[in-house]
Amino acid sequence: MIEKELTYVPLHVHSCYSINDGLQNVGDIVKKASKFNIPAIAVTDYNNMAGFVRFYNACYGAGIKPIMGADLQVRENTKPGDPEVIFTVTLLAMNRQGKQNLYDILSDAWVNTGSPDIADVVCTVDDLWKYSEGLIILNGFRGDIGAFLRADERNKLKERLDLYKKYYGDRFCFEITRTGREGEGQFEKAALDFCLEYGFFPVATNDTRFLLGPDEIPKDGLSDYYVHDIRVSIQQGCQKGSRENARTYSPQQYMRSPEEMAELFSDLPEAIINTRRVAERCNVEIELDVPRLPRYDTGELSTADCLRMKAHEGLEKRLEFLFPDEKEREEKRPIYEKRLETELDVIITMDFPGYFLIVMEFIQWSKAHGVPVGPGRGSGGGSLVAYALTITDFDPLRFDLLFERFLNPERVSMPDFDVDFCQRKRQMTLQHVVDHYGRNAVSQIAAFGTLAPKAAIQGVGRAIGVPLGQVRRVAALIPETPGTTFKACFGIDKKGNPCESVSPDFLEFYNRAKANDDKESIELIDVSVRLEGVIRSIGKHAAGVVISPTRIAEFAPLMLDSDGRPITQYDKKDVEHAGLVKFDFLGLTTLTIIDDAKEMIDAKLAGHFVQVLLPDEVGSEYAVSYLL
Repeated sequence: MIEKELTYVPLHVHSCYSINDGLQNVGDIVKKASKFNIPAIAVTDYNNMAGFVRFYNACYGAGIKPIMGADLQVRENTKPGDPEVIFTVTLLAMNRQGKQNLYDILSDAWVNTGSPDIADVVCTVDDLWKYSEGLIILNGFRGDIGAFLRADERNKLKERLDLYKKYYGDRFCFEITRTGREGEGQFEKAALDFCLEYGFFPVATNDTRFLLGPDEIPKDGLSDYYVHDIRVSIQQGCQKGSRENARTYSPQQYMRSPEEMAELFSDLPEAIINTRRVAERCNVEIELDVPRLPRYDTGELSTADCLRMKAHEGLEKRLEFLFPDEKEREEKRPIYEKRLETELDVIITMDFPGYFLIVMEFIQWSKAHGVPVGPGRGSGGGSLVAYALTITDFDPLRFDLLFERFLNPERVSMPDFDVDFCQRKRQMTLQHVVDHYGRNAVSQIAAFGTLAPKAAIQGVGRAIGVPLGQVRRVAALIPETPGTTFKACFGIDKKGNPCESVSPDFLEFYNRAKANDDKESIELIDVSVRLEGVIRSIGKHAAGVVISPTRIAEFAPLMLDSDGRPITQYDKKDVEHAGLVKFDFLGLTTLTIIDDAKEMIDAKLAGHFVQVLLPDEVGSEYAVSYLL
């Protein structure tokens, strides 16, 4: 339970995963909440929950209760030909059913909208009723009730309030904000009247978009509101100072302390008290780091027995290939069988036999259907079991490769085979996996693009109106080396200690701008520094695929990639924390080239013998004759 004296709980906070308007990462948000001794907090990002796993971990590390939620755009039911009306509500999950309904309403919104643009994603009013169980809804002045009030549509207003009463009952709350934006006051007055009439509850929030208020200006002299305005302008492709942005956001949308909120709502203390009551009703816990594999069909055998059987069958074929001479084969057999049994014992003890069987299945399918597959690489090459199952194609004993680098009971982690496929035919394997396990059980993984120094300078330059030539000159001073940071350019290492700058020219330019009081250049760089690392775009992991034992949406909500295909909202690390197992399907152009070359040779030399000299492991050569 939340301590009674700590009454205010922030229930409406955006992180930088709200790509259109969030500024801070979830770690900084939790640190600020911890500083205020806030007992619980909800991050309710715009049309997504991509940051929830990191938020959840950060909260538990700080002793704060994490509340699961999201802001959703909802399309109003309109008649054909009427203009489209969109409003926003906040949903908070109370329990396991609420978590699943939140995952499903978000996933459906993305998939049904069919757009990879987060700003386009909408659910329907009917979805609010369909997925209402286990959810608390906060409806503020940007919601449908506020829209009906402004349009003076009393009939629609009453009908909608009746529906909220029917489907949400005491889980419907009016969100009251006092951030100085146009329309808040009129909405609050009407909302309080509706609370008395319908038995709804008023809940105070500050609709938080950034951390620091007008009186908390950092050393660079730039307020969070100003930096936030530029962040929004970059996303919208416009210059700062947009009238629409000024109407949408306020300098007051910072993380207020409980004391500030209590003073702000001193005439309406129940709105503050209700934040605690809402928080006490939201008790979602997620089970992390428990891998859940899809089921591999083993018939009447257990998964462990099936793996053991297939590994021994495969080893026999490999031994026949490696040692054609039967006498030599029998001499070597005990060494290989002992190694195989040792690996199998580790794999079965760690409960990973299903993983090996799943990888074996799609690799063997690929090889049988003309999809070139690489011989294997990375620590997985040290597994004799993988070699026996044809997951890899080189003998680990011959090259003294260690299985312990791949799997070790003393360092429990999921096995991870990096499998190379022909770039052109890789999609055939992916489609097979979808057909085999079901479309709802297979998905690729989101990857989020952040503002690196060069991109930040270019975006900020456009937003604050710096001439393009100057922006390019400053951006050119940043090294092209991947991973370069502003700290490294300023001569500061990862631990915050002075070091040699990776770009003395950039450091000299900045110091000269300071000395000459070149405000434009200083602002360009200072704002860019503040925006470095902020999430800018949604992408797709190049190789990662998750296969779920049930629907993907039971473990992670979905969104769409640029091709309109579903991907998990969690990135590669968080999706594994959430329990889904990642398989890497890497596309390798080299395999495509080899495949093309082979086809050309086959076409040219069909029916002829060709002799090829191949180097062996000690540097000599031996001839192999092929009938083409």
